[in-house]
Amino acid sequence: MFKKTTGACFCKYVNSLRIEKAKDLLGTSSYPLDYIAQKCGYKSQSHFSTTFLTYQGTSPGNFRKQARSI
Repeated sequence: MFKKTTGACFCKYVNSLRIEKAKDLLGTSSYPLDYIAQKCGYKSQSHFSTTFLTYQGTSPGNFRKQARSI
């Protein structure tokens, strides 16, 4: 039912919401990556970084550098 309504499976939907929140925090704060991972619902920074890379095509650290150079 969820996939029919949203067009995405529940896990991917939740991950995309988490990554959007992480992008906001990476671009607007100087919090460490482990803190951002925790605030976005990830138990480990490595899992957060892997998921972020999968969804964004870049690491959280590189995303932060790019966001700050704009």
